[in-house]
Amino acid sequence: MVGKKSYNSMQKKSAIFGLVCVLIPLVAYVFFHIFPLIISFLLQFFDTEGSYDIADMKWNYFAAFKAVYAGGTLWKAFGVTLFMMLAQFTSLAIAIVTANALHYRYKGSTAFEVLFFIPHICSSVALSVIWKWMFDVDQGIINDVLSMLNLAPVEWHYSEAAYPWMIFIVIVWSSPGYGIIMYKSVFSSINKSIYEAADIDGATGWAKFWKVTFPELAPMTFYLLMLGIIAGMQTFEIAKIIRVDANNSGVYGPYDCGLTLMCYVYREFDVNGNLSNASVISWFLFIITLTLSIISFKVRRKWVDD
Repeated sequence: MVGKKSYNSMQKKSAIFGLVCVLIPLVAYVFFHIFPLIISFLLQFFDTEGSYDIADMKWNYFAAFKAVYAGGTLWKAFGVTLFMMLAQFTSLAIAIVTANALHYRYKGSTAFEVLFFIPHICSSVALSVIWKWMFDVDQGIINDVLSMLNLAPVEWHYSEAAYPWMIFIVIVWSSPGYGIIMYKSVFSSINKSIYEAADIDGATGWAKFWKVTFPELAPMTFYLLMLGIIAGMQTFEIAKIIRVDANNSGVYGPYDCGLTLMCYVYREFDVNGNLSNASVISWFLFIITLTLSIISFKVRRKWVDD
């Protein structure tokens, strides 16, 4: 009887210990994620008047919505963000082609895999600083190469046409590594007998890619596509660091041609101190990302599952 009580006591202690272990991350999640989410939603409808005290919040009569949606900055930032999302899709296409080439195990292919993957594991901040130097108008290596090719140097940081492409190039250069590794694992798992059957049927290389290879890549392509959508919508570090803004005025290139939605949120919050506007932009970003994700999942049913 004593042994049974001791056993029950140990079980209760174990259950309490397990409950505490579960509650610790749960409480942290509620405190650091759910609570800020609720506050950011409420801040859309209230002004804090430069204070971070919740007690100072006052109803703003939807002034933040009017200021953000009526102005043209939101839609310009949205357009820039979509353009940066195209850079992610371009990286995805490069990853497919490169992984397909590396799959045939040419001499030195392993070294190329490592070289392609290095930008993915490097700090985006460090990479942005390096590329910022490379795009420098007077001393950057990019313009030096253009001069060697007898081409006119480009004022990357001061040209409204060139500035977005500068960010686009950095994203395309740094993003394919992860996709290459993931695609290469899929290429390795495709049954070779399928290709042999296609050869017997007289299928060309292009036909084999679309009828055999691409359907096998569809699930991984969908996964990487979702990551690309999210990464494109959250473009921030590269766009912020690569700019020239000595006075920290929140300007992202000529006429804000490099201003993404995430940069717009940061500018309203950190530079202008307008929490209400920043919250409105943040929820707009969330709704757009959610909408694109839902559309992608609906397309997936016909594209991947079939």
